[in-house]
Amino acid sequence: MDPPIEDSIVLAKPNCWLLGSSYACELVDNVPNDAMASWNAGGDTYCIRKASTNYRDSVLGTSAAVWNIGGTFVKVKAWRDGMQLEVDTIQFVNRISSIPVPEIVFSWVDVVSWCALSEEYIRIS
Repeated sequence: MDPPIEDSIVLAKPNCWLLGSSYACELVDNVPNDAMASWNAGGDTYCIRKASTNYRDSVLGTSAAVWNIGGTFVKVKAWRDGMQLEVDTIQFVNRISSIPVPEIVFSWVDVVSWCALSEEYIRIS
């Protein structure tokens, strides 16, 4: 996979992680106006917003990865047109059953090179 899944989240600078090629997750004092999503964990505030710089190099890798940033699990999966997104599956299970499912904080498809990544930011309380 180009770029590799394990490099889908990169520490770009202290307290700032590049999420795919489009977004950044930052530890902030105050949530900025351009934040797409935000949450509090352990007394700290995190937000997701558009990234202004791409810090990645392209190399081969695998097809799925999970990180924990500020108490929120960040999951990245390879995705192709026609495949169901995991966010849709989780929302479906949430609608039809009483099985506890994680809260989806933010989700998007990040098209990079020849592949697309389904990036889902899941809070598990």
